[in-house]
Amino acid sequence: MSQDRTRPIRRRTTSGRLQHRSDHIEAPPRPVEGGKGPTEPVERPDGYSPTTKLLHWLTVVVLALQFLMGYAMDRFDDLLDGTVVRWLGGEDDYLLVVHAGIGVVLLVLAVFRVLWRTRSTLPPWAEGLSERERRVAHTVERLFYWLLFLIPLSGLALLFLSGEDWDLGDREWISPVEIVDDDILLVTHIGTHVLFFGALLTHVDMVLKHQFVDRDRLLQRML
Repeated sequence: MSQDRTRPIRRRTTSGRLQHRSDHIEAPPRPVEGGKGPTEPVERPDGYSPTTKLLHWLTVVVLALQFLMGYAMDRFDDLLDGTVVRWLGGEDDYLLVVHAGIGVVLLVLAVFRVLWRTRSTLPPWAEGLSERERRVAHTVERLFYWLLFLIPLSGLALLFLSGEDWDLGDREWISPVEIVDDDILLVTHIGTHVLFFGALLTHVDMVLKHQFVDRDRLLQRML
């Protein structure tokens, strides 16, 4: 007589009771990458998502404009003043207002990047990266996130909270209130620049090495 394969299997538990288990067991739900919920964004396995790429390169453009504007205000004062008056009909302190405005944009962008980073998952590490390079890349990434806040915040604090008069070429800016010592703010602002360029040099050096020496197309993951 053939055995009925649909008959439930009975097992005795430690308490002596019989426990029934059907032969047909439904497969558990497939886990989502990174432990995220099914509705949350997941990066492409071969590179970063379009949103991550957009935020990355938008940050590059905004930072480049901010540094160029900041360093050029003092060194190329006459040229910039003439350009502003001719193209925009601006006043003497217009460039400083633009510089501060870009700083606010950078802060907003930093908030969006942090929010997106907490909701998305990163693709697997590039195979060509060694363990040491992965640790360095992780440290540089964290440092960049901190600096996206510290650079504009320290600059805005210098302009509005230091109580100092700042000479910008033939212009002068007077901070409206004095809450924080200007020396502390100035050292902090300069220090964030030093940290940023050090991290940027490390980041670019690693990318160029893998792109042109190791030729493992690391750069394509962000393009």
